[in-house]
Amino acid sequence: MISKGQCLTALKEFKNNKTPGTDGFSAEFYKLFWSNLGTEMTASFNYAFQKGSLSISRKRGIISLIPKGKKT
Repeated sequence: MISKGQCLTALKEFKNNKTPGTDGFSAEFYKLFWSNLGTEMTASFNYAFQKGSLSISRKRGIISLIPKGKKT
């Protein structure tokens, strides 16, 4: 099991102005509201570890193709 403190330590390492997931919430959002979200998020992570699988929404990823400029 992971602790709430371990989750917070990992969260603090996230760069600002980045969205760590597909929900569109920035790292700053999670840092600001950690006192409200931390317990539930940690429980959710531990549930996934115990079950050995992630929910469909956690398995989703967004891949964006960025075309390269013309080579000269």
